[in-house]
Amino acid sequence: EKKTITEEPAEEPKPTVTKPVETKPTETATKEAEEKPKETEKKPVVVIPEQKPKEEPKKEPPPPSEFALAFDVKPGSAAGVFINGSEGAVDSTYKVKPGSYNIAIVHPEYPIYKNQVRISDSDMKLSFDLSKVVPISDSVSMQISLNPPSDQHIIELSFNGRRHTLLEFPVWNMMKPKGEWLIEAGIFGITQDKQKKPKIDSLVVFPYGGGTHAVINGTRGRVALGSAQGGKVESVPLLIFWSE
Repeated sequence: EKKTITEEPAEEPKPTVTKPVETKPTETATKEAEEKPKETEKKPVVVIPEQKPKEEPKKEPPPPSEFALAFDVKPGSAAGVFINGSEGAVDSTYKVKPGSYNIAIVHPEYPIYKNQVRISDSDMKLSFDLSKVVPISDSVSMQISLNPPSDQHIIELSFNGRRHTLLEFPVWNMMKPKGEWLIEAGIFGITQDKQKKPKIDSLVVFPYGGGTHAVINGTRGRVALGSAQGGKVESVPLLIFWSE
């Protein structure tokens, strides 16, 4: 009896599965990973169109705050000018602001001439011919005396800058055109006594015919000679008070 031998197939070798070895990061690598900065998020770039500056309208320069005021006075020997009471020279140019101004021209041959001008937006040159604008039809006759009386003193008396040297008193019939005058007086002793220093205290006018009693305290001031209702010639006493 034959035995049947059955050969079983040999088992195929199973493949060997190798597991990957897990490696832990070193401390150095961990620190580098922590220190590495994170990438910032990129924001979209917004392009703003360039704007040209607006052209402002050109401003005109403001008008000057002051203007030049000058004078042309005939005859040409004027002594001075008053502008709103401030005295100056006729041949000077003055810087003034817009407005109204009271002008007084002082000339040795004429009473003080007064006028008013207005300066608005430009320089101004004022021209005056006193021979045409100042009437000299009436005159005053002045009698000048010292109080207390003295024959040891000399008086220098000026009218609108024209000086008169007076040696004896009283002085009679010094003629001046009627009107307002700028009077100035000085006194000097004839002797050489330096301890005596005479001085003018006041000038007093006593006009006749209804004129105003005028007093100048000190040596210089303006005074009207003659009354408003006077005749062709008036008598005007001028008394000079002095002391030492």
